[in-house]
Amino acid sequence: MAASLAEILKAADERHADPSAPLNVSHAEVLAARHEIVALIEALRSERSLEPRGVALARQLMQSSGRPPSRVRASHSVQEAVSKAIAALWLAPSGDPCAR
Repeated sequence: MAASLAEILKAADERHADPSAPLNVSHAEVLAARHEIVALIEALRSERSLEPRGVALARQLMQSSGRPPSRVRASHSVQEAVSKAIAALWLAPSGDPCAR
């Protein structure tokens, strides 16, 4: 999953450099969410235990009609959706990140 997210960033960079390059997502939104996507990649690659809900939210980012979505929902930007997934990775079921 982390590798797929890294590929999305790479594709957005290529699209930004070459507007004729194929891309299934809004490269502008992906590039705007770069900081959050990199943080999500690092979290997924970390050795810490991850909460299943956060992993599921990260997976949803990857599974929209077989390709990464430019927007998860009309009311959420890619940046917001990635931030939500990151937050959910660390939260214990009680909502308290220290409850481990």
